[in-house]
Amino acid sequence: MLQSLPGTYVVILYSQHEGEINIGKRLSLSVHPGYYAYIGSAFDSGGVASRIRHHSSAIKRPHWHQDYLHQYSRVIEVWFSYDTQRRECQWASMMESIGALYIPIKGFGATDCACSTHLMYSSTRPEFEQFQYMVMKQITDHQAIDFLTMESSEDGNR
Repeated sequence: MLQSLPGTYVVILYSQHEGEINIGKRLSLSVHPGYYAYIGSAFDSGGVASRIRHHSSAIKRPHWHQDYLHQYSRVIEVWFSYDTQRRECQWASMMESIGALYIPIKGFGATDCACSTHLMYSSTRPEFEQFQYMVMKQITDHQAIDFLTMESSEDGNR
């Protein structure tokens, strides 16, 4: 069970669809079948649990960039860490360095920081263990990272 503590998370989404999403007034995203990893942080009163509950539910009026992806995808997994330090920019940078992931759109979810994006895409499912190892090796004072499977994807379970 997720806790209402501050932290950083990655929402893994799966899409079977092709389409074009207008995100706000300035961004447009071409969606392709595959996996999307959205990196975020949760430092409001509900913490990680509240933010993941939001990202996992049906969105009637999109608020955050990630909300727009719900038109063509579903949340299948969440990677998270409870930590009082904001780690989303560090995590986004590390996700960019994973070879099978690429940036589908610049600026997505990164309007309040200097990151190029907080959204990554891959035609194959990103590996939690690879990401966890990379983070724990590079950031020595990092809290433990865990994952929660929300549902299976079309091409197999974890």
